[in-house]
Amino acid sequence: MKFGGRVACLGYTAGTSFSINLPTWFFSDVAILPVNLLTKGDRAKEVARELLPQIASGDIKFDIEEFAIEQVAEAWEKLNSGRVTGRAVIRF
Repeated sequence: MKFGGRVACLGYTAGTSFSINLPTWFFSDVAILPVNLLTKGDRAKEVARELLPQIASGDIKFDIEEFAIEQVAEAWEKLNSGRVTGRAVIRF
């Protein structure tokens, strides 16, 4: 994550906790932000109905590099060195 970047936390309803090295995040001025469609009600449903089929069919693609939760250190190192293709996604 570059200095001053933002981390989007998706799927946080799948678990209630995770741990991070706070000094690393704070000194990098990185923000961790939830993506919460539950509070968006009807608009979220409307957008989901439009976008999800396009994502599923491959019409909309995202450049991402996926890492398992066990690879967090590797993902962090690749992010810090600018070697991640697109966005880094941690799956757990």
